[in-house]
Amino acid sequence: MRRRRFLGTVAAALGAGALPRPVGAVVPPEVAVVGGGPAGISAALELAERGVRVTLIEAAAQLGGKVIGWTGRLGGEVVDVEHGVHGLAEGYVHFTDLLTRYGLEGALVRARVDDAGIRAPGRREWSVRPGRSPELTRELRRRARAAGYRGLIGPYLRGARQVRGMSRESARARYGGRSVAEVYASGEAPLSRYRLLADTVARSLYFVEPDQLDAGTFAISERWNGLRVRWMRGNPQELIWEPLGAALRAHGATIRLGEPVSALLTEGERVVGVRVGAAPSATPLPALGPEWVATPGPDGPVFSRRGPGGPEALLGRCTHAGCPVAPAADGGFTCPCHGGRYDGAGRPVAGPPEAPLERLVVIDEGAGPAALAPDTRELLRADAVILAVDAPAFARLAGPLIPRARGLRGCRHTVARFWLDRDVDRRARYALLLDGFPHASNAFLLHRFQDRSRSWAARTGGSVIELQAFRDIPEGLPPEDLLDLIEGELWAIWPELRGAAVRDRVLVQGEAFTWFYPGWHEAAVAVQTEVPGLYAAGDHLLVSRDCEFMERAVMTGRMAANAILDAAGLPAAPILPPVGPERRRA
Repeated sequence: MRRRRFLGTVAAALGAGALPRPVGAVVPPEVAVVGGGPAGISAALELAERGVRVTLIEAAAQLGGKVIGWTGRLGGEVVDVEHGVHGLAEGYVHFTDLLTRYGLEGALVRARVDDAGIRAPGRREWSVRPGRSPELTRELRRRARAAGYRGLIGPYLRGARQVRGMSRESARARYGGRSVAEVYASGEAPLSRYRLLADTVARSLYFVEPDQLDAGTFAISERWNGLRVRWMRGNPQELIWEPLGAALRAHGATIRLGEPVSALLTEGERVVGVRVGAAPSATPLPALGPEWVATPGPDGPVFSRRGPGGPEALLGRCTHAGCPVAPAADGGFTCPCHGGRYDGAGRPVAGPPEAPLERLVVIDEGAGPAALAPDTRELLRADAVILAVDAPAFARLAGPLIPRARGLRGCRHTVARFWLDRDVDRRARYALLLDGFPHASNAFLLHRFQDRSRSWAARTGGSVIELQAFRDIPEGLPPEDLLDLIEGELWAIWPELRGAAVRDRVLVQGEAFTWFYPGWHEAAVAVQTEVPGLYAAGDHLLVSRDCEFMERAVMTGRMAANAILDAAGLPAAPILPPVGPERRRA
């Protein structure tokens, strides 16, 4: 469809509400991109580079989505905090292209052959490469025998050939809809490293147990992963997202941060924009006392008290990313998602939030006290909308129009970062898959490959260690108690650290990482959805080639932009070929 026809179709769909356009003017379409993570930024840049008027809307106070970072201070020195995404495969061709176009490839550093390993309780670290690790070979042989195989090498080599020869379509058709645990217990899957290390790999890559993970997705992952890895060398906010945000603005795009989208705007069967902000609401409050008391509200918890100047109420949503905050022992508030802290008046004192908690108006009429939230709704019209949000948000926003999308879900993840006054053995690997520990799945020695952490460790003689993807955590455990639990596991992983002083520690939690549960693809959509005017981008989409995580997000962002560009008669962005077999490693 050429540009004039595209604009005519949109104008007809919008009717009298369409934005006026000068007769005969060559005007590119206007697009709303919802979500400021890798998928949304990718889509917005492709469009803005070609003259499309783009408004990018992000609920959080910063760009980056699930790959955000921020800074704190420790002993007068700036330190980094992140969401736990560090290793990026060289198969991320579209993500690499995005960085290269804007001169940001220096954000990544090539990993060494033996940077990654496996550690189990009471045992030495193993290399993740069997040919370089007799310990891992012995463990794989033991697991092969437990699975009913008399030997390892022959079945393992045959299994590797089967994995390489399996197509994406055949893997999904054969295994999709069943769990990894179910398929492996049946004995029908080939013997491979993923099969022998299923528990470890499922928890490390997907943050879930094998009985909660789709076997088709796992099989496709084994085909595609195993590429050389690069490390993010520091805070992704400074290295990647802020420069890309500046590039977007330089191309004329509008970026609106801290503004959640509450609904898609439709006319007839077509999406014609988004509703930004929340409707007015009143939350009935209990009797007001001197201490903050939480009451569930439509937009999150509401904290109320009778303060020195009269009744007070705060909306208990972190001003950084909208996560619900919890009371802290010192009378303030904590954000368990990103480590933000507020004092007893709701003012930020640590972590990424910069704005205080929102104050609500308290009225006390005949029915008792109530907290009033203002009406912040705004209708933002657009010729097309790209929904580039995480899986839970996609289910909420697209679900009313695409009912099956309500099945998309997120899984729980936890990341804890520790600054210690002591280092581990210098021979320890930078990144570890943890096998057999009660809660931890991954560990990173950040001071070995991240610039600012390396500088802090060199100055203090200490270390910066991250543990992540915790499981079996009791619901409702306060952040400090959870950090205590994680810290106890830190000493179990590295016994030589027992007695080290913890200079600082930060907890990050969330439920936004995509959960690839058995059969998840039945809820997934394609880039060009069945709803006119609505496009999708993200790692939870159905695509026609092997790729995962951030690569799928960035690639689908480009694909969504291309669908709009093609309809408008504008040049599309290239979809790049995947990395060839010569770059793969066993």
